[in-house]
Amino acid sequence: VGEMNTNRIVRVMLEEVGGELQGACVPFIDGGALARGCNRMAWAPDGSLYVGHTKHTWAGGEGISRVEWDGEDPFEVVSMKLTKTGFRFSFTKSVDPKLAGEVANWPFKRYYYKYHKSYGSPQIDVTPVKVESVEILKGGKVIDVHLEELKAWHIHEVKIMGLKSEDGTSLANSYFAYTLNRLLGNTPPDPLHVSGTASPKKKVAFGKPAKIMKPRGEVYQAADAKVKGARTSNSHDGYTGTGYVDFDKGNESIEWDIKSSRQGQGEILIRYALGASARPLNLIVNGEKHSVLPFPGTGGWSAWKEMAARVDLKKGSNSIVLATNGASGGNIDHLQLIGPKSD
Repeated sequence: VGEMNTNRIVRVMLEEVGGELQGACVPFIDGGALARGCNRMAWAPDGSLYVGHTKHTWAGGEGISRVEWDGEDPFEVVSMKLTKTGFRFSFTKSVDPKLAGEVANWPFKRYYYKYHKSYGSPQIDVTPVKVESVEILKGGKVIDVHLEELKAWHIHEVKIMGLKSEDGTSLANSYFAYTLNRLLGNTPPDPLHVSGTASPKKKVAFGKPAKIMKPRGEVYQAADAKVKGARTSNSHDGYTGTGYVDFDKGNESIEWDIKSSRQGQGEILIRYALGASARPLNLIVNGEKHSVLPFPGTGGWSAWKEMAARVDLKKGSNSIVLATNGASGGNIDHLQLIGPKSD
């Protein structure tokens, strides 16, 4: 599956659980010479992959790329499958047992999204999931990761840390997201966000539907914006999208393209974390400097707060920029727009 607004092709690994398909996604090609807007793909008779690019007046690219195998076998995950107590990973090569056996190298978390006709959703109920043990099987080509708990109707995400094969090859792609709708051995009832324990010794218990958090306004993720100089990261907990933007040095910026259905004054709420003293940032609206926002410390890099500002918006597209003010800044999660009504 191609990504529209970044240069990535995603590999989808499906399995049938409880009569329904579910499974995991992992990057197949991430970055490099691949253009954005990967829209249509086709395998050629020689085994190469043709990738069509489009932008459709949005973030994307143009033209056709051809992806060819270089003849070297990568160290990759072949499959990620659900078990009664966690997940089973199969690899192309035997893993380094010392690295694979470290539970700290398997940092799992879970969350869910709101499904609705309007665009986008934050990650809701983001919760770290404790890894109880890691079991190495079949000569190191299969790993069973046993979790403290599995929860239906939640995405279970892991970014495998520092894993290498026995011959020292680094794992080509380490980010996995498994959409877990049904647990093995049962089919949850229709209401979303049903919970259940992962212990094979206990009967699975269903919990109450989780409380759905409603954002105050339209959410624009920083990781999806136009980023100059700064970097995206997910090393600290509590962000709501795929990651956050880390202002590391001077001369860096984030630019959001905000859509407003009418002209008028709106309020923006910028969610950020800052485990240091205040780091002000310049706010620029439609090319003109609006103000310097103070961004005081939040008490930790996983402690998230909001910075508010009122801005005048025009009908249609509006450029909202946060730029460094001669030094570094905090970690920016997302921007919310509250009125004028956004499209």
